[in-house]
Amino acid sequence: MKHIFSFLIAAPLIALAACSMSGKADTREEQEAEFKAAFGFSPPAAIAEIKYGDLYNRRVMEGSYYQWMRFTIDAPTFAKIVASGFRPRSSTLSLSTATTPDWWAAGISDSAAIYVRRHSDTPEDEGFSFEEVLWENPETGYTYYRRKCWD
Repeated sequence: MKHIFSFLIAAPLIALAACSMSGKADTREEQEAEFKAAFGFSPPAAIAEIKYGDLYNRRVMEGSYYQWMRFTIDAPTFAKIVASGFRPRSSTLSLSTATTPDWWAAGISDSAAIYVRRHSDTPEDEGFSFEEVLWENPETGYTYYRRKCWD
């Protein structure tokens, strides 16, 4: 009886743990592939550094998926990304999540222009909800991108 009770406790915990996973793009080829998946075009040579991480949490009734990217950028590329459907964000924005990569921004600079794109801003139905946030940090010289998806 003791073993059955232990199994009944352990099985759901193992299942939940198995439904969470994170990843990162270590090579330039992987980083460029993630950039292209996010923005629809390959990064130009002017983008010298790209960092990427993601986290997938699948639960019984709902799930969420986070992607984080930090990269250097030039003005024409930033303008091209913003023109793909991002809108200026005027209200405050919370970027807190349970787990973020160690290179991720601790917050958004007061001087940063923030842009947002949501599932309601796209013509196709992706089958899930999402919010993408993009901003440049003038103090660090990096551009930050976060995508949150949920059921």
